[in-house]
Amino acid sequence: MSDGALYTHLEKLIGAGYVQKRKEIAGTSSPHPLLGHRGEGKTLFREYLRFLEEIITAKNSGLSMEAGKLQEGE
Repeated sequence: MSDGALYTHLEKLIGAGYVQKRKEIAGTSSPHPLLGHRGEGKTLFREYLRFLEEIITAKNSGLSMEAGKLQEGE
């Protein structure tokens, strides 16, 4: 992923309130952005990971995902 694409994704997550950004000055260098998750963002990310795990498990067991629900594969 390019720096520009990463920046675009991060700005969308910041705008949605899932990630927070602040700048910190260390020593004599210029400000560096620090990124961190917010409570809701962390919860939604964990839910997303669980959803991905369900897809992988379903794929490995011969099931398919239809509209977010497991169904028997053909």
